[in-house]
Amino acid sequence: MLRAVALGALIVALCSSTAGTEPQDTVDRAGRLMVDAVRLFEQGRYREALAPAREALGVLERIQGPDHPDVALSLNVLGQTLRETGHHVEARAVHERALRIRETTLGPNHPDVAWSLSNLAAVHWVVGNYASARPLFERALRIREAILGPNHPDLAASLNNLAVLLRAMGEYAEARRLYERAVRIAEVALGPEHPHVGQALHNLAQLLGTMGDYANARPLAERALRITEAGLGPNHPEVAQRLDNLASLLHAVADDAAATPLLARALRIAEAALGPKS
Repeated sequence: MLRAVALGALIVALCSSTAGTEPQDTVDRAGRLMVDAVRLFEQGRYREALAPAREALGVLERIQGPDHPDVALSLNVLGQTLRETGHHVEARAVHERALRIRETTLGPNHPDVAWSLSNLAAVHWVVGNYASARPLFERALRIREAILGPNHPDLAASLNNLAVLLRAMGEYAEARRLYERAVRIAEVALGPEHPHVGQALHNLAQLLGTMGDYANARPLAERALRITEAGLGPNHPEVAQRLDNLASLLHAVADDAAATPLLARALRIAEAALGPKS
């Protein structure tokens, strides 16, 4: 997801590129809407993020035109929010449009193209369209390895993304290799307590649980939970994912007394963020 430093760079670029051509209050409004959308998304308040994300896109389209890279970045934010709220058909169309804009304006091997490829692949993955997701994830990984080098956190993200897909496809050995590499890169690049490290550890723990290696999976899941709670807060939707994973591992070794309260807490967090399941 877009982080504050990248968002700040966008707003600076937006103000520079529109200086003297647009009313300042319009430019400021676009910046505020993007800030609001990203802030709400990163807090796990996905439903609330939809309105400012949509409005930001409309303002940027009017300011910059429909095919500007800033519009693609706004589409990126909206598409991820749509995916998290279950609007998968619209999310796919939004990410496809962002990808076309970036390939045309930035070239086929730009790091921002890798972001759009990854986001589009994630939409295919979440609906079970693995055959379409895989080449997109693989292309994003190739771009990042070539452009960013072997120790960049975005490379860790691509390794993690592809490993998630391979796990779903039953290619456990290769998924484990990619996960472990992603963890190593993220720990060095971001620090051992960064939420992205928690995500990578969570995914590796899930895989080990799927493989029946509960003894090694449990401490990874526990560490992932601690990191995510500390980094994102106790009520973030990603905390619910960590709780659910740890509970599943505990249930697998017949420790239901410990698993049940974790599942109950995970459900409360998820319902608060996304609404109750129908």
